[in-house]
Amino acid sequence: MPVNHKYSFESIKDAAVQQSLVAGAQIMMAQAGYVSAASAKAPKAQPSNDSSKSVKAPKVQVSNAPKYSLESIVDPHTQLAVTEEGIRAMWRQGVYAPVFPTINVNATAAFSTSATAAAAGKSRTSSSSPASNLASELILAEIRQVTEKIKQLKTSKAGKAEIDEQVAILKSLNERKNAAANADDGGAKKFELKTPKGTRDFLPEEMAIRERMFASITQVFKRHGAVTIDTPVFELKEILTGKYGEDSKLIYDLKDQGGELASLRYDLTVPFARFLATHGISNIKRYHIAKVYRRDNPSINKGRMREFFQCDFDIAGEYGPMIPDAEIIKTVIDVLEAVEIGEFKVKINHRKILDGMFEVCGVPADKFRSISSAVDKLDKSPWAEVKKEMVQEKGLAEDVADRIEQYVKLSGGVEICDKLDADAAFSGSERAKAGVADMRLLFKYLDLFGVSQKMSFDLSLARGLDYYTGVIYEAVFESTSEETSGVGSIAAGGRYDELVGMFSPSGKKIPCVGVSVGVERVFAILLAKMRAAKASAKPRTTATQVYLVGLGNGHLESRMKVARSLWEAGVATEFTFKEKPRRDAQFKVISDEGIPVSVVFDEAKFGAGKVQVEENGGDKGKHVVSEADVVATVLKCLGTGPVPAAAAAANKAPSRSSSPVKKPAAAAAAVAKKEADDDFDLFGSDDEEEDAEKAALTAQRLKEYHAKKATKPKTVAKSMVILDVKPWDDETDMKAMESNVRGISMEGLVWGTAKLVAIGYGIKKLQITAVVEDDKVGVDDLSEKIESFDDLVQSVDVASFNKL
Repeated sequence: MPVNHKYSFESIKDAAVQQSLVAGAQIMMAQAGYVSAASAKAPKAQPSNDSSKSVKAPKVQVSNAPKYSLESIVDPHTQLAVTEEGIRAMWRQGVYAPVFPTINVNATAAFSTSATAAAAGKSRTSSSSPASNLASELILAEIRQVTEKIKQLKTSKAGKAEIDEQVAILKSLNERKNAAANADDGGAKKFELKTPKGTRDFLPEEMAIRERMFASITQVFKRHGAVTIDTPVFELKEILTGKYGEDSKLIYDLKDQGGELASLRYDLTVPFARFLATHGISNIKRYHIAKVYRRDNPSINKGRMREFFQCDFDIAGEYGPMIPDAEIIKTVIDVLEAVEIGEFKVKINHRKILDGMFEVCGVPADKFRSISSAVDKLDKSPWAEVKKEMVQEKGLAEDVADRIEQYVKLSGGVEICDKLDADAAFSGSERAKAGVADMRLLFKYLDLFGVSQKMSFDLSLARGLDYYTGVIYEAVFESTSEETSGVGSIAAGGRYDELVGMFSPSGKKIPCVGVSVGVERVFAILLAKMRAAKASAKPRTTATQVYLVGLGNGHLESRMKVARSLWEAGVATEFTFKEKPRRDAQFKVISDEGIPVSVVFDEAKFGAGKVQVEENGGDKGKHVVSEADVVATVLKCLGTGPVPAAAAAANKAPSRSSSPVKKPAAAAAAVAKKEADDDFDLFGSDDEEEDAEKAALTAQRLKEYHAKKATKPKTVAKSMVILDVKPWDDETDMKAMESNVRGISMEGLVWGTAKLVAIGYGIKKLQITAVVEDDKVGVDDLSEKIESFDDLVQSVDVASFNKL
């Protein structure tokens, strides 16, 4: 088979050997059924995979080719390639391209299986070198063979490890093929505009979903009393090494920078433990939402990425057993319900129960973690496949694996605790008994929190991370559609009491328990739901509440002035930057973005200084008001207060619509009720209470807005001045000088920094900064006040003066 190394004619020092190699290659080619360029018009013999059936080769001029020896070839890989059997094996696999042009004996192009360019079916009469064409065909042949082998393995239901091995080989071959194409093009690889594998961009519609999702999650975390922190996106490599078991191979390592080996963070838990040890914190309830990185095999549809967000919630500190654990599980259920993900269940287990199970089944102690890693695959692979891995790859006795099977099939509620206690062999393990006792207590607390019905006590749950020491859990999405099938785990966590102690210089242990929400998988589910609902569920991509429409001459300056007023009142407002925008384009934005209120500027229709405030969507209110009343009217339209009297009177004015303008239905109904009812409603309706609350809120917001507007300070002209204060001699008390200068107090004067600057002969001057209001403080007056300290100050000079 071809050697996976680059070998070239340059490594052959003897030109005669080069010529002999080419001639030998031509003969092997002919035996495989190819024709030379000279005889391309002749009928082509069919390729044969049987080396015993030789085909008469075309006449090749090799009379001057001496017998060559491998000793003249420097590179050992080239030696292997040019042996008769090596050439025969390579050429025997060639089945494409009917014409092989005359080989240039003096060619020095790389004769390499990792530097080729020909694709399947590409003519050998192309500009590519014969050697690279041949190598390309060999790679393609290998790809076909491996692909066929993978199909056969899947058909025969072979082990996952065996299939994964062939998939890895296929991936390597494809990479070699792509590299070959680049090399044959002279290294000028065509640039492909895309994001790196396992990463992605998010469109505005997708970000609208993500923002709401993150907001809902954060709200739940805060409701449970958590504070937030942040840590670096990369950590020292030794911080992360050895914390993730077999998953450590998925860590992204960075190149050495200044003597420090660093890696991108794999999760948020290990950095949190390092954070606690670094800052000496032993008691905290925290949440952290940030990106992490893993060299995983990505699947965007299933939310499995190489760069993705995690949302972590952790409780650190000494507390009663299982109380923090119960709140963590309650929190993750609250989160998944808040984002309205759909049906899910939470699988729980205990590390002590797992270790006790391995102990009573006869698993050697040094194999606990590797066997645990195999058990963890039961959610994706059948027991037969997992057992095969345990026995054939992990070296576990088959009868031990059979005993494990009896336990990992158990799942249910708290009744599993009774089954385990009734098992004489299992209850003989002290750590197993301790784990069962913890689980009983946990179920009790979960029942108090009202979430026990969501639990599944599953002995096959074996989280693969090495740092877990107690309860472990995993939320699993129960898909009802093909788009979200296979998503699997959407949140996971557990107790890790010893992780912080690994980083603490004193080895102090801080008990911790936490959960990580797989937000990328949650997002994939929410996105699939949105697409299934189509346009009816299209999310708003902006928070804009009001759009300012300019008609006629555009009224740009008026729109900018009103926008400022609305922004200051806390109203999300938008307008186009064009001076004379098109009418249709503006109303299209309002429609597409679902903006609830628009303000129309059209002096020709509404009069000077007048605008029309419209409630968009259906036959709703339209109010012609002055620009000064826009804020109050908009707040009413947004459902937070009454329309000003001027706006109500203007409702009778002609509108842009041919339909007559009507008063809001709610307001008309309220008036009619007041006139018709003689009795006083003692309790009032819910609607009346809500209206009263809205009115009070509006009144308060208007009051705050007008107060803020009335008290808004006018722009004050200020300057920054730097003064040089010089002493009489080197014996002057400079501290006393600075104290006296700073003791000067004037309205509009603020002292800043000061320093001593040498001016010669051991004498230093005081250089001090001040900010002054120009209409209240004169620099000359200030200098005179400083010079009044004539026992200390010789003179005052202005070193710098800048307007602010």
